[in-house]
Amino acid sequence: MRSRMTAMARPGRGCGPAVLVGTGRGRAYDGHMKRPVLLVLLVLITVAAVVAVWWSGRQPAPEGAVNDVKPFQYQADTRPTVEVYGDSISQGDSSNFSSGNTGPTSWVSHLGGPDGLRFVGGYARPGMKMTEAASEASNIVVPQQTASTVVVELGTNDINTGGEWSDFAEALEDFTSHLDVEPSGIVVVGVGPIDRLDPDAIAAWNERTQDLADEKGWLYVWPFSDLTDADGYWVPEYTEDGLHPNKSGAQVLGANMAEEVRAALAER
Repeated sequence: MRSRMTAMARPGRGCGPAVLVGTGRGRAYDGHMKRPVLLVLLVLITVAAVVAVWWSGRQPAPEGAVNDVKPFQYQADTRPTVEVYGDSISQGDSSNFSSGNTGPTSWVSHLGGPDGLRFVGGYARPGMKMTEAASEASNIVVPQQTASTVVVELGTNDINTGGEWSDFAEALEDFTSHLDVEPSGIVVVGVGPIDRLDPDAIAAWNERTQDLADEKGWLYVWPFSDLTDADGYWVPEYTEDGLHPNKSGAQVLGANMAEEVRAALAER
């Protein structure tokens, strides 16, 4: 019995080649694959139609949306750079003062702005006296100073613990000798209000400090004028304990400090 697929050589008059005859209705097998090709064409036509509909529905961008875009312009930071050495009034609630991680109750946090100062390092510690800063200067002063100005905010703990001004003054001179800046680049900050002390005693202390600064060629500032009342005590809204500024007080102190330091630098 013959199989359904039989290869037969049918002799022809010209002895032509053999023809492979398959099953079915006698059609020759040509190996083509029409159905996959048709599917691919249908997919391409469908995608093209969807893209055409989407494109036709797009609205052109308003002209202003393009023309209003301004090119980036680099602006160099020309603010004076400052290092700060201070006590808890400078430290506030800073997590890492020397690295620039200052907190909102530190006036250093509020020195910025286009007309302010740029803080680049320093050292502050709660309770630190000027006499302590002088003895530790080799450890706390930035080894490679890059700041154009150094702000020294110390003396509060010296007077608040009954220290003598002469000891403070000697320590201040010692400490500043470790600073790698010109005398005109050193800013000494007067002691602020201390509610437990007589304002006249603080004023007398600051007057002597200012005279010493003038003698040595340092700059002197007292940025507490907006923080004290007519009697020389803290304005209550700016402090919680009559010694340290709160957040609002630190904001005022920082703004005043930046303004007075810049003014002093402009006059030197």
